[in-house]
Amino acid sequence: MALLFYLLRKLFAVTAVAFILSGLDDLFLDLYYYVKFSFRLMRRWPKMTRSDLELVPEQHIAMIVPAWQEHAVIGQMLTRTLRTSQYKNFAIFVGTYPNDPPTQAAVDAIAQKDARVHKVVLDHDGPTTKSDCLNGIMAAIAAFEAAGGPRSEVILLQDSEDVVDPLALKFMNYLVPRFYLVQLPVVPLPVPWYQFTAGTYLDEFAEYHTKDIWVRERLTKMVPSAGVGTGFSREALDRQALYGPVFNILSLTEDYEISFRLGLPGKRSILLRYMRPEQRGQSRSSRLIATREYFPSSFRAAVRQKARWTIGIVFQGWRHIGWRSGAGMRYMLWRDRKAMLTYIFNLLGYLMFAVVVALYLLSLHHPQVRGDLQMLLPPGGKLRIALAINIFFIFWRVVQRAIAVCRVGGCEQIFLSILRTPWAHVINFFALLRAFRLVAQSLLTGNNIRWDKTQHFYPESTEDPTH
Repeated sequence: MALLFYLLRKLFAVTAVAFILSGLDDLFLDLYYYVKFSFRLMRRWPKMTRSDLELVPEQHIAMIVPAWQEHAVIGQMLTRTLRTSQYKNFAIFVGTYPNDPPTQAAVDAIAQKDARVHKVVLDHDGPTTKSDCLNGIMAAIAAFEAAGGPRSEVILLQDSEDVVDPLALKFMNYLVPRFYLVQLPVVPLPVPWYQFTAGTYLDEFAEYHTKDIWVRERLTKMVPSAGVGTGFSREALDRQALYGPVFNILSLTEDYEISFRLGLPGKRSILLRYMRPEQRGQSRSSRLIATREYFPSSFRAAVRQKARWTIGIVFQGWRHIGWRSGAGMRYMLWRDRKAMLTYIFNLLGYLMFAVVVALYLLSLHHPQVRGDLQMLLPPGGKLRIALAINIFFIFWRVVQRAIAVCRVGGCEQIFLSILRTPWAHVINFFALLRAFRLVAQSLLTGNNIRWDKTQHFYPESTEDPTH
């Protein structure tokens, strides 16, 4: 028992130090955000208005949508986008495969009614990868333009399950090509309170897409694409095409990776954070200009999706992107890649907490256990001080998450987000284990990691979620 408690104490110390370092990292980002955002408010910059959007002539925009076995949602997505968009000069190019007739039929049904929809059929069967499909769509756009079609100066990347904001194309037209990449926030659609797995996406995206990316933009002048709601300058994509395929077919997160390879002299990428003017009956969360969609509600689907993200961002990103120059860039890359450590230590933290609580409860009825608890956490020792610091960081993280969730999903989600936090850590831990397994298999066999497609759903209601 003495040896066991000695090992537990050492593990407790390592976990406590890891929590403190991660907490300091998060605290720096939070404080940087509040300081920079406060100075921005003090400058009183004029806010963009609807009239500003209307004054800019409409460029032709191509919305590109990769689709493999998306017949259940693609028709609804296209219909709603065409009906609600407040932008006229655009076309939608949907990438399909020869061996996926149901998806082709769903796209054909909409294309026959609206000439702005173009079905692209790749020259090989699927499934391949999202990046492969996107490259096929880009080739089809070039052929369409060569045949006399209008040149698209803006390329907007969306998925087949997206609820595209009615003003999304207006903002892309206003900001591109002044910026070579414009990213809209991604906001998960609301789900019943008991769907904890889907709810964890709201909690994580609320902070990442309204604060973390905002800080990254100011530290690095570069914003990573989220894979949806991303507007690219055609000039930037054409420049990338000179060096090979626009999207890397070997990457599971080609959207994230392309952000590091794009660029134009004197231009930068940005995250758009814009709130509609308040209207009666409109929730604060629906006022945000964003791309909305449903995310997986089952544990298994969430693990598979997050494992794919972890492989692409952490492992493949490390290999393909490396560590770029600049302190700000390296810091943000570290934050992207520290997931391989934090996912593990988060779960260890829960286990250590459970051990301490169990020992404390046992000591209430069995005085001899108090000695075991003191052996693990000596009174006045460094571990107790570390525990107090960790409690502060946990409280701080809960407050920051609550602020972000209230801003994006509504304040009624705050209590649920607190309850969902441990479950999110469990999902992320098992996603990391799956990522390790798939990467190890790839290294041992020499085979590329296969793209793991997520099953998609679309809102049944025809009501506009942004109102």
